[in-house]
Amino acid sequence: MAYEFGRIELRIFDFHLSLAPLLEANQVKAPMSFLTDADAYRRQFQAPPFICGQFRVRPLRKKSWTYHHFWKYYANAYGQLDPWLLLMPFVCEPTPAKLSVESPGKGIRAFARPATYLFPFGWSNTIEMSLQGKMSPATLQEYVGKIRRSNDSPFQMQGKNVGLSGVFRQYSDQLKQACFVKGAGALDYRKVDRHVIVSITQFQGDVAFYKPWGRAGPTMPVSDKAALHSVLLGETVENAQVAAADAGANVGKDFLLTRYHDAGFAVSYFDKGTLIFLQDAAGSSQNTEVLRCLTSNILLCMMMMRGLLNFHLWPETQSAAPQSVLGQMRDVAKRQLLGIDDRYRNPLCKTWFKYYEPLKKLKEPEEEGR
Repeated sequence: MAYEFGRIELRIFDFHLSLAPLLEANQVKAPMSFLTDADAYRRQFQAPPFICGQFRVRPLRKKSWTYHHFWKYYANAYGQLDPWLLLMPFVCEPTPAKLSVESPGKGIRAFARPATYLFPFGWSNTIEMSLQGKMSPATLQEYVGKIRRSNDSPFQMQGKNVGLSGVFRQYSDQLKQACFVKGAGALDYRKVDRHVIVSITQFQGDVAFYKPWGRAGPTMPVSDKAALHSVLLGETVENAQVAAADAGANVGKDFLLTRYHDAGFAVSYFDKGTLIFLQDAAGSSQNTEVLRCLTSNILLCMMMMRGLLNFHLWPETQSAAPQSVLGQMRDVAKRQLLGIDDRYRNPLCKTWFKYYEPLKKLKEPEEEGR
Protein backbone atom coordinates (compact mmCIF):
# COMPACT_ATOMS: atom_id res chain seq x y z
CA MET A 1 0.00 0.00 0.00
CA ALA A 2 1.24 3.51 -0.75
CA TYR A 3 1.70 6.07 2.03
CA GLU A 4 1.59 9.82 1.48
CA PHE A 5 2.82 11.85 4.44
CA GLY A 6 1.44 15.35 5.04
CA ARG A 7 3.27 16.37 8.18
CA ILE A 8 6.33 15.01 9.95
CA GLU A 9 7.80 16.01 13.30
CA LEU A 10 11.53 15.41 13.81
CA ARG A 11 13.29 15.67 17.16
CA ILE A 12 17.06 15.28 17.56
CA PHE A 13 19.25 15.35 20.65
CA ASP A 14 22.71 14.49 21.92
CA PHE A 15 24.18 14.38 25.43
CA HIS A 16 27.51 15.65 26.76
CA LEU A 17 28.76 14.63 30.18
CA SER A 18 30.73 17.25 32.12
CA LEU A 19 31.37 16.91 35.85
CA ALA A 20 33.25 20.19 36.31
CA PRO A 21 30.37 21.97 38.14
CA LEU A 22 30.22 19.14 40.70
CA LEU A 23 33.97 18.52 41.08
CA GLU A 24 35.79 21.74 40.10
CA ALA A 25 33.62 24.73 41.00
CA ASN A 26 36.53 27.12 40.34
CA GLN A 27 36.44 26.09 36.66
CA VAL A 28 32.91 27.47 36.21
CA LYS A 29 32.53 31.14 35.25
CA ALA A 30 30.63 33.46 37.57
CA PRO A 31 27.42 33.87 35.54
CA MET A 32 26.96 30.09 35.54
CA SER A 33 28.26 29.41 39.06
CA PHE A 34 24.74 28.45 40.17
CA LEU A 35 25.50 25.06 38.57
CA THR A 36 27.93 24.31 41.39
CA ASP A 37 25.73 24.94 44.44
CA ALA A 38 22.33 23.59 45.50
CA ASP A 39 21.00 26.81 47.07
CA ALA A 40 22.20 28.98 44.17
CA TYR A 41 20.61 26.54 41.72
CA ARG A 42 17.29 26.82 43.53
CA ARG A 43 17.44 30.63 43.57
CA GLN A 44 18.31 30.82 39.88
CA PHE A 45 15.35 28.60 39.04
CA GLN A 46 13.10 31.32 40.45
CA ALA A 47 14.98 34.17 38.75
CA PRO A 48 14.19 35.80 35.38
CA PRO A 49 16.07 34.81 32.20
CA PHE A 50 19.50 36.30 31.59
CA ILE A 51 21.95 36.54 28.69
CA CYS A 52 25.22 34.64 28.98
CA GLY A 53 27.52 34.46 25.97
CA GLN A 54 25.51 33.37 22.94
CA PHE A 55 22.50 32.13 24.95
CA ARG A 56 19.42 33.32 26.76
CA VAL A 57 19.37 31.16 29.89
CA ARG A 58 16.10 30.49 31.69
CA PRO A 59 14.39 27.95 33.93
CA LEU A 60 11.53 25.89 32.55
CA ARG A 61 8.50 28.11 31.96
CA LYS A 62 5.09 27.40 33.45
CA LYS A 63 3.94 26.96 29.84
CA SER A 64 6.34 24.03 29.51
CA TRP A 65 4.73 22.31 32.48
CA THR A 66 1.28 22.47 30.92
CA TYR A 67 2.21 21.84 27.27
CA HIS A 68 4.81 19.14 27.90
CA HIS A 69 3.10 16.61 30.14
CA PHE A 70 6.35 14.75 30.68
CA TRP A 71 7.61 17.40 33.11
CA LYS A 72 4.54 17.00 35.31
CA TYR A 73 5.23 13.29 35.70
CA TYR A 74 8.99 13.68 35.99
CA ALA A 75 8.77 16.33 38.73
CA ASN A 76 5.82 14.79 40.54
CA ALA A 77 6.87 15.42 44.13
CA TYR A 78 5.11 16.33 47.34
CA GLY A 79 5.75 19.74 48.82
CA GLN A 80 7.66 22.56 47.13
CA LEU A 81 9.43 21.92 43.84
CA ASP A 82 13.17 21.44 44.37
CA PRO A 83 14.94 21.77 40.99
CA TRP A 84 18.30 20.63 42.44
CA LEU A 85 17.01 17.40 43.97
CA LEU A 86 14.86 16.73 40.89
CA LEU A 87 17.75 17.50 38.50
CA MET A 88 15.57 19.88 36.50
CA PRO A 89 17.46 21.49 33.60
CA PHE A 90 17.82 25.10 32.56
CA VAL A 91 17.03 25.98 28.94
CA CYS A 92 19.68 27.80 26.88
CA GLU A 93 18.27 29.40 23.72
CA PRO A 94 20.74 30.58 21.04
CA THR A 95 20.49 34.34 20.56
CA PRO A 96 22.62 35.50 17.58
CA ALA A 97 20.79 34.00 14.61
CA LYS A 98 18.09 31.48 13.95
CA LEU A 99 18.80 28.01 12.64
CA SER A 100 17.25 27.14 9.29
CA VAL A 101 17.13 23.88 7.37
CA GLU A 102 16.62 23.02 3.72
CA SER A 103 13.34 21.55 2.49
CA PRO A 104 12.99 17.93 1.36
CA GLY A 105 11.52 19.14 -1.93
CA LYS A 106 9.26 21.51 -3.80
CA GLY A 107 6.07 22.44 -1.96
CA ILE A 108 7.38 21.19 1.41
CA ARG A 109 8.07 23.64 4.21
CA ALA A 110 10.74 22.90 6.81
CA PHE A 111 11.27 24.59 10.17
CA ALA A 112 13.95 24.08 12.85
CA ARG A 113 14.17 25.35 16.43
CA PRO A 114 17.25 24.63 18.58
CA ALA A 115 17.65 24.67 22.36
CA THR A 116 20.21 23.32 24.80
CA TYR A 117 19.19 21.81 28.14
CA LEU A 118 21.79 22.46 30.85
CA PHE A 119 22.36 20.32 33.98
CA PRO A 120 24.99 20.38 36.75
CA PHE A 121 26.45 17.24 35.10
CA GLY A 122 26.32 18.17 31.39
CA TRP A 123 23.99 19.26 28.62
CA SER A 124 21.85 18.09 25.70
CA ASN A 125 21.63 19.96 22.42
CA THR A 126 18.21 19.56 20.80
CA ILE A 127 16.55 20.49 17.51
CA GLU A 128 12.79 20.40 16.99
CA MET A 129 11.85 20.24 13.30
CA SER A 130 8.55 20.27 11.41
CA LEU A 131 7.98 19.27 7.77
CA GLN A 132 4.72 20.24 6.07
CA GLY A 133 3.75 19.12 2.57
CA LYS A 134 3.23 15.98 0.52
CA MET A 135 6.04 13.47 0.97
CA SER A 136 6.57 9.86 -0.07
CA PRO A 137 8.49 7.42 2.17
CA ALA A 138 11.39 7.57 -0.30
CA THR A 139 11.53 11.37 -0.09
CA LEU A 140 11.49 11.28 3.69
CA GLN A 141 14.12 8.53 3.81
CA GLU A 142 16.50 10.58 1.68
CA TYR A 143 15.88 13.67 3.83
CA VAL A 144 16.53 11.88 7.13
CA GLY A 145 19.65 10.43 5.52
CA LYS A 146 20.87 13.96 4.80
CA ILE A 147 20.25 14.92 8.41
CA ARG A 148 22.17 11.87 9.65
CA ARG A 149 25.10 11.82 7.21
CA SER A 150 28.26 13.66 8.19
CA ASN A 151 29.08 14.64 4.59
CA ASP A 152 25.78 16.51 4.01
CA SER A 153 25.04 20.09 5.10
CA PRO A 154 21.26 20.63 5.21
CA PHE A 155 21.35 23.30 7.96
CA GLN A 156 22.19 26.99 7.67
CA MET A 157 23.85 28.93 10.50
CA GLN A 158 25.01 32.51 10.10
CA GLY A 159 25.05 32.22 6.32
CA LYS A 160 26.97 28.94 6.21
CA ASN A 161 25.78 25.46 5.25
CA VAL A 162 26.56 22.94 8.00
CA GLY A 163 25.68 19.37 8.92
CA LEU A 164 24.07 18.16 12.11
CA SER A 165 27.47 17.48 13.70
CA GLY A 166 28.55 21.04 12.92
CA VAL A 167 25.39 22.49 14.44
CA PHE A 168 25.74 20.54 17.68
CA ARG A 169 29.49 21.21 17.84
CA GLN A 170 28.97 24.96 17.53
CA TYR A 171 26.30 25.04 20.23
CA SER A 172 28.47 22.93 22.54
CA ASP A 173 31.52 25.14 21.98
CA GLN A 174 29.45 28.28 22.60
CA LEU A 175 28.03 26.78 25.78
CA LYS A 176 31.49 25.84 27.06
CA GLN A 177 32.69 29.38 26.32
CA ALA A 178 29.82 30.69 28.44
CA CYS A 179 30.22 28.19 31.30
CA PHE A 180 33.86 27.29 31.77
CA VAL A 181 37.15 29.07 32.45
CA LYS A 182 38.83 26.92 29.78
CA GLY A 183 36.12 27.78 27.25
CA ALA A 184 35.81 25.41 24.30
CA GLY A 185 38.83 23.53 25.66
CA ALA A 186 36.94 22.36 28.74
CA LEU A 187 36.62 18.59 29.01
CA ASP A 188 33.36 16.88 28.10
CA TYR A 189 32.35 13.41 26.93
CA ARG A 190 29.73 13.01 24.21
CA LYS A 191 27.78 9.98 25.41
CA VAL A 192 24.82 10.22 23.02
CA ASP A 193 25.81 11.22 19.51
CA ARG A 194 22.54 11.95 17.66
CA HIS A 195 19.28 10.33 18.61
CA VAL A 196 16.64 11.04 15.96
CA ILE A 197 12.90 10.79 16.61
CA VAL A 198 10.64 10.67 13.53
CA SER A 199 6.92 11.10 14.17
CA ILE A 200 4.34 10.77 11.39
CA THR A 201 1.59 13.17 12.41
CA GLN A 202 -0.43 13.38 9.15
CA PHE A 203 -0.74 10.76 6.43
CA GLN A 204 -3.01 9.26 3.82
CA GLY A 205 -3.16 5.51 3.37
CA ASP A 206 -4.62 2.36 4.81
CA VAL A 207 -4.44 1.67 8.53
CA ALA A 208 -2.77 -1.68 9.27
CA PHE A 209 -1.26 -3.33 12.35
CA TYR A 210 2.50 -3.71 12.54
CA LYS A 211 1.77 -6.78 14.66
CA PRO A 212 -1.92 -7.53 15.39
CA TRP A 213 -2.96 -8.02 19.00
CA GLY A 214 -6.16 -8.45 20.92
CA ARG A 215 -8.38 -8.49 17.87
CA ALA A 216 -8.14 -9.29 14.20
CA GLY A 217 -7.02 -6.61 11.79
CA PRO A 218 -5.10 -6.11 8.57
CA THR A 219 -1.37 -6.65 8.94
CA MET A 220 1.14 -4.24 7.44
CA PRO A 221 3.05 -5.75 4.49
CA VAL A 222 6.74 -6.40 5.08
CA SER A 223 7.59 -3.93 2.32
CA ASP A 224 5.81 -1.12 4.20
CA LYS A 225 7.52 -2.05 7.44
CA ALA A 226 10.88 -1.97 5.68
CA ALA A 227 10.06 1.42 4.16
CA LEU A 228 9.33 2.86 7.62
CA HIS A 229 12.55 1.41 9.06
CA SER A 230 14.36 2.99 6.12
CA VAL A 231 12.77 6.36 6.92
CA LEU A 232 14.01 6.21 10.50
CA LEU A 233 17.57 5.19 9.62
CA GLY A 234 17.86 7.30 6.49
CA GLU A 235 19.10 4.29 4.54
CA THR A 236 17.51 1.31 2.83
CA VAL A 237 16.48 -1.59 5.06
CA GLU A 238 15.80 -4.76 3.10
CA ASN A 239 12.50 -6.64 3.41
CA ALA A 240 14.28 -9.82 4.46
CA GLN A 241 15.92 -8.08 7.43
CA VAL A 242 12.55 -6.92 8.79
CA ALA A 243 10.82 -10.25 8.05
CA ALA A 244 13.47 -12.18 9.98
CA ALA A 245 13.10 -9.91 12.99
CA ASP A 246 9.29 -10.23 12.92
CA ALA A 247 9.60 -13.91 13.73
CA GLY A 248 11.08 -13.26 17.20
CA ALA A 249 10.22 -11.46 20.39
CA ASN A 250 11.54 -8.04 21.39
CA VAL A 251 14.53 -9.57 23.16
CA GLY A 252 17.60 -9.96 20.97
CA LYS A 253 16.30 -8.10 17.92
CA ASP A 254 18.05 -5.30 16.09
CA PHE A 255 15.17 -3.03 17.03
CA LEU A 256 12.48 -2.63 19.66
CA LEU A 257 8.77 -2.66 18.78
CA THR A 258 6.34 -0.72 20.99
CA ARG A 259 2.63 -1.16 20.42
CA TYR A 260 0.23 1.66 21.25
CA HIS A 261 -3.55 1.52 21.26
CA ASP A 262 -5.34 0.48 18.06
CA ALA A 263 -2.83 0.30 15.18
CA GLY A 264 -0.32 2.73 16.68
CA PHE A 265 3.28 1.63 17.15
CA ALA A 266 6.86 2.78 17.51
CA VAL A 267 10.11 1.23 16.29
CA SER A 268 13.34 2.01 18.18
CA TYR A 269 16.99 1.37 17.44
CA PHE A 270 18.61 2.06 20.81
CA ASP A 271 21.67 3.89 19.51
CA LYS A 272 20.03 5.60 16.55
CA GLY A 273 16.46 6.70 17.16
CA THR A 274 12.74 6.03 17.19
CA LEU A 275 9.92 6.21 14.64
CA ILE A 276 6.41 6.83 16.02
CA PHE A 277 3.33 6.15 13.87
CA LEU A 278 -0.04 6.45 15.63
CA GLN A 279 -1.99 5.70 12.48
CA ASP A 280 -5.54 6.10 13.77
CA ALA A 281 -4.77 9.60 15.08
CA ALA A 282 -2.49 10.65 12.19
CA GLY A 283 -5.26 9.99 9.68
CA SER A 284 -7.05 13.18 10.80
CA SER A 285 -5.60 16.70 10.71
CA GLN A 286 -7.57 17.48 13.89
CA ASN A 287 -5.03 15.45 15.86
CA THR A 288 -1.91 17.14 14.50
CA GLU A 289 -1.25 19.38 17.50
CA VAL A 290 -1.79 16.52 19.96
CA LEU A 291 0.70 14.34 18.06
CA ARG A 292 3.16 17.20 17.84
CA CYS A 293 2.97 17.61 21.61
CA LEU A 294 3.42 13.86 22.08
CA THR A 295 6.57 13.94 19.94
CA SER A 296 8.08 16.69 22.10
CA ASN A 297 7.23 14.73 25.23
CA ILE A 298 9.01 11.69 23.78
CA LEU A 299 12.05 13.87 23.08
CA LEU A 300 12.14 15.07 26.69
CA CYS A 301 11.63 11.56 28.05
CA MET A 302 14.44 10.09 25.93
CA MET A 303 16.76 13.02 26.64
CA MET A 304 16.30 12.71 30.40
CA MET A 305 16.54 8.91 30.39
CA ARG A 306 19.77 8.87 28.39
CA GLY A 307 21.32 11.84 30.20
CA LEU A 308 20.57 10.63 33.73
CA LEU A 309 21.61 7.08 32.86
CA ASN A 310 24.97 8.09 31.40
CA PHE A 311 25.70 10.32 34.38
CA HIS A 312 24.74 7.57 36.84
CA LEU A 313 26.83 4.89 35.10
CA TRP A 314 29.96 7.02 34.59
CA PRO A 315 32.87 5.34 36.46
CA GLU A 316 33.77 8.48 38.41
CA THR A 317 30.14 8.85 39.48
CA GLN A 318 29.90 5.20 40.51
CA SER A 319 33.04 5.37 42.64
CA ALA A 320 32.13 8.61 44.44
CA ALA A 321 31.75 8.49 48.23
CA PRO A 322 28.10 8.35 49.36
CA GLN A 323 28.25 11.67 51.24
CA SER A 324 30.07 13.58 48.49
CA VAL A 325 28.13 15.89 46.18
CA LEU A 326 28.79 13.54 43.27
CA GLY A 327 27.67 10.52 45.31
CA GLN A 328 24.47 12.26 46.37
CA MET A 329 23.73 13.30 42.79
CA ARG A 330 24.33 9.71 41.66
CA ASP A 331 21.61 8.51 44.02
CA VAL A 332 19.28 11.30 42.94
CA ALA A 333 19.81 10.38 39.27
CA LYS A 334 18.88 6.77 39.94
CA ARG A 335 15.81 7.78 41.91
CA GLN A 336 14.66 10.09 39.12
CA LEU A 337 15.26 7.42 36.46
CA LEU A 338 13.18 4.86 38.33
CA GLY A 339 10.55 7.54 38.88
CA ILE A 340 10.20 8.01 35.13
CA ASP A 341 9.37 4.33 34.79
CA ASP A 342 6.91 4.46 37.69
CA ARG A 343 5.08 7.67 36.78
CA TYR A 344 5.33 8.27 33.02
CA ARG A 345 3.06 5.64 31.54
CA ASN A 346 3.78 6.19 27.87
CA PRO A 347 4.18 2.75 26.21
CA LEU A 348 7.47 3.70 24.56
CA CYS A 349 8.98 4.61 27.92
CA LYS A 350 7.74 1.32 29.42
CA THR A 351 9.23 -0.87 26.68
CA TRP A 352 12.60 0.90 26.93
CA PHE A 353 12.75 0.17 30.65
CA LYS A 354 11.77 -3.43 29.96
CA TYR A 355 14.19 -4.20 27.12
CA TYR A 356 17.06 -1.67 27.12
CA GLU A 357 19.77 -3.55 29.00
CA PRO A 358 21.29 -0.63 31.01
CA LEU A 359 17.84 0.37 32.27
CA LYS A 360 16.94 -3.26 33.02
CA LYS A 361 20.07 -3.63 35.15
CA LEU A 362 19.26 -0.41 36.97
CA LYS A 363 15.91 -1.82 38.03
CA GLU A 364 17.04 -5.33 39.02
CA PRO A 365 18.29 -4.57 42.57
CA GLU A 366 15.09 -2.62 43.25
CA GLU A 367 12.86 -5.46 42.10
CA GLU A 368 14.85 -8.10 43.99
CA GLY A 369 14.26 -6.20 47.22
CA ARG A 370 10.51 -5.98 46.82
